[in-house]
Amino acid sequence: MATYIETAQQLELPCIPLSGIVVFPQIPISFEIDDAGSKEICEKASRSGSSVFFVMRKELQTEPARGKDLFRVGTVGKIRQLVRLPDDTMRVIAEGEGRGEALEYQMDGKHLQAKVISKDLIYPEQGDIRGEALVFHTQKTVEKFTKYMPRLSKDVLSAIRALKEPGLLADFIASNILVKHLDKQAVLEEFNPKTRLEILNVLLESESELLETEMQIQKKVKQQLERNQ
Repeated sequence: MATYIETAQQLELPCIPLSGIVVFPQIPISFEIDDAGSKEICEKASRSGSSVFFVMRKELQTEPARGKDLFRVGTVGKIRQLVRLPDDTMRVIAEGEGRGEALEYQMDGKHLQAKVISKDLIYPEQGDIRGEALVFHTQKTVEKFTKYMPRLSKDVLSAIRALKEPGLLADFIASNILVKHLDKQAVLEEFNPKTRLEILNVLLESESELLETEMQIQKKVKQQLERNQ
């Protein structure tokens, strides 16, 4: 049975609430924000090089977020670059460092802060049989999935074939392939790397079935239209 090491540290960080966007550890991401408070936090974090807590809202909305509006699991990360856009929004290029679970949300003046436990599970034996089998199965599942997403980048596919660490593979695929933001959140919320990859496979299979059904419907509609012409 594979053993693992769990590391954890408690942090107090400013929150960047996101709507329909999930930030994953070790995966760069670009998104836009227009909330004045979030822009101020990002600018301060960018100047100081300090970390923030990226966390998704439970509902798609634009009102200022309160603790009850946010998921508990998010990502501790840093701002890599900021670009102010002509419409007064801000493009943020960020990169996650690790998963975090908010113990408590509280207002610090006009900004939302989170007391976060940043946790990581490390398997010293990444090459055990179960892990290798999960990685191989996932890579094959993605290859079958590509027939429903023909525009999937070759760089993304090459990276998926090269990744061997179960947790990072799950995060990379979730970030780049999964469509539903709640599915991405489900992957983020699993701290165990191998269990995370199993959850991802279930989600990929479900999404494949949905896309296949949509393709069949489109094909039947097209055939019906051709017969009626």
